[in-house]
Amino acid sequence: MKIIYKIARTELRQLFSSPIAWLILAIFSFQAGLYFTQLFNDHVVTKEVGDSVFLLTERIFTSFFRKMQEYLYLYIPLLTMGLLSTERRTGTIKLLYSSPITNSQIALGKYLSMMIYNLIIVVILLIPVVFGSFHMDNLDYGHIFSAILALYLLSCAYAAVGLFMSSLTSYQIFSGLATLTLLSVLGMVGKMWQTVPVLRDVAYWICISGRANKMIGGLICSEDVLYFILISLFFILLTICKLNGEREKKALRFKILEYASVVLFTVAFGYVTIIPKLKFYIDTTDVQKNTIAVPSIETVKSVKGDITVTTFVNLLDRYSLHGLPDKRVEDRKGFEGFIRFNKGMKFKYVYYYGPNVNPDLEDLYPGTTDKEKMQQVCANLGLKEKMFKTHEEVEAKYGVDLSGEGYRFVRLLSTRDGSREWLRTYDDASIFPREEEIAAAVGRLVAGSCKTGYLCGHGERNIFRKGDRELFVNVGDKRYRKSLINNGFEPVELTADREIPSDIEVLFITDPKAEFTEDEIQVIKDYLDRGGNAFFSTESGHQKFINPIVNHIGVDYKEGCLLQASEDYDPELVTAIVDSSALDLHRRFRWMKRWNYRIPMGRSAEYQISGDNGFVTTDVFVSDPKGVTNEATGVEKRYPLISQMCREVNGREQRIIVAAETDWLTYAEASRRRTGLNAENAIAYEYVFRLLSGGRFPCDVDHPADRDNILDASHSTAVKANIIFMGIIPLMMVIFCVIIRAIRKRK
Repeated sequence: MKIIYKIARTELRQLFSSPIAWLILAIFSFQAGLYFTQLFNDHVVTKEVGDSVFLLTERIFTSFFRKMQEYLYLYIPLLTMGLLSTERRTGTIKLLYSSPITNSQIALGKYLSMMIYNLIIVVILLIPVVFGSFHMDNLDYGHIFSAILALYLLSCAYAAVGLFMSSLTSYQIFSGLATLTLLSVLGMVGKMWQTVPVLRDVAYWICISGRANKMIGGLICSEDVLYFILISLFFILLTICKLNGEREKKALRFKILEYASVVLFTVAFGYVTIIPKLKFYIDTTDVQKNTIAVPSIETVKSVKGDITVTTFVNLLDRYSLHGLPDKRVEDRKGFEGFIRFNKGMKFKYVYYYGPNVNPDLEDLYPGTTDKEKMQQVCANLGLKEKMFKTHEEVEAKYGVDLSGEGYRFVRLLSTRDGSREWLRTYDDASIFPREEEIAAAVGRLVAGSCKTGYLCGHGERNIFRKGDRELFVNVGDKRYRKSLINNGFEPVELTADREIPSDIEVLFITDPKAEFTEDEIQVIKDYLDRGGNAFFSTESGHQKFINPIVNHIGVDYKEGCLLQASEDYDPELVTAIVDSSALDLHRRFRWMKRWNYRIPMGRSAEYQISGDNGFVTTDVFVSDPKGVTNEATGVEKRYPLISQMCREVNGREQRIIVAAETDWLTYAEASRRRTGLNAENAIAYEYVFRLLSGGRFPCDVDHPADRDNILDASHSTAVKANIIFMGIIPLMMVIFCVIIRAIRKRK
């Protein structure tokens, strides 16, 4: 070890005796300072103009470290290109060979010198962190540590590559260019051989591109750490093999065996590191933002046995490219957060063709059959036709009905006990399910869906029609990720001419426009009396149709329409705000209150809830206290617009929502934008349905709020930062460079 240290010390002395080391530090520190001060100054300006700053660790330091990652790729090859090539050029390599120093000591000593130099680079990156700690409260230091570790390991891996390339030639420039070329190849190899099952995972593991991103984001994964260690060790061993081949006379077959042993060792251990059951993770962020939410963890852990994810890929669907063999490794990344807690999760891919659900293919190949379209696509993409079965064969083999999913790209989650649930793709920019939708599908595997009944037959809002005032998109549209059917609910239509089924967890009566018979009213009363959860809404002009039902639980819709004085909007548009008594019911209610987010509600009806009905009533959303009147009474006051009612019946909590209007439940209203009005229907929608389902769905995937939201800095602070990072620090490096250059020239 002493010899390794002496070689490293000698190498560092030579390195810092030349201007190149100081010049690289000067340029690197200037570029680091330039980018950091840009980020810092932008946030200072944002604060100075009265806007809010938040997520300072992520928005400043994570962005800063990601940029620095690009610079390491350029500078490390410049440092390493002379490690061994200089020894060859000057002839000192022969002195090393004739000494008692081993080849391993030579390689490790040279590499240790670069590890120490990389620590200096890390110190340069830590200076902005120290500066930021004086001006930013509650920085996420765990996140920063993970990012610094990632950059250090990455630079050491680059150094190992450079060390090996410098052992191949006496020309430094060639060594540097070869290092850059090899790093480029390592960055692209992840896209190679992805259609070959045996090589797919190996090639993806070898790829160095983006390998540090997770750690820079605050998630330390054993696979990534071991990758950097193994890739560094791999090139160090190759360097030793190269030195051994020059120093000792060996037959070619022994040299090949030596290199092959290094390759096989690295690949074998690398493959072990990607096995899910052997991986471990450390989320270093303050609020565990890289980990799925606690409810999602509990849900996936409650699954008995492993989850099998079977992906059905229709080649004649526009999303099919995302499921082809060369995309499998990337495709599985979307489930990584869940694989952490169900490490036996398995993935299968089933390929078929037809019916054609991609209009573009019909335009490309007009008049052709589905089979002919499949053959054309296979020829264009270089795929084998035998991969793709007919949809009838696939449905028969796997016992599924793909027609119900529109023959689109879809997944089937299943467990050993026979539970099965669909997980879909969506017609939006993201396409694939995120944590909320995956957690909902897993939750349905464990405890089933929340079955909701929508009453029909009296002009109620319909869950199958697609009109602007209907409920289809938000309730039953399989292509919309926020619809109830994709978030744990099973919506069905009901009539009140018979007893409400016992498996109905929530009954919805939304704006009926015709009278109920006495028998129908009694059926609904019986449901309420046995503790069934319910949702009631109407609008002005239809109060008389719903009152015979809601009067039973002490709710009475009054005549007249609520009007809100406004210079910009129709007076029938009343905007609901969170009531002060409800601020703690949902994490985002205080956010709505702070930024004046509202729920637009047109043609709202006044309602009153009796205080002696046995329910604990909370007005969740209310109107403004002034400017809102009932046109029938002329009374100006604060009116309840969405209220919750809870009581205990038969040993369980009964939950009821009463709303003054129904349009706010529709997608058309939720997606409408009005100038000057901050609308946020989704938060109220989420709260209401989570309450009615007993907290099960939609899944709660929120994390605690970040705390790094205070920037104690002004314009003068930004000026000081510019002077320090773009002036003083780089200038010090340049001065050292000039001094070293002058000393060498004098000698």
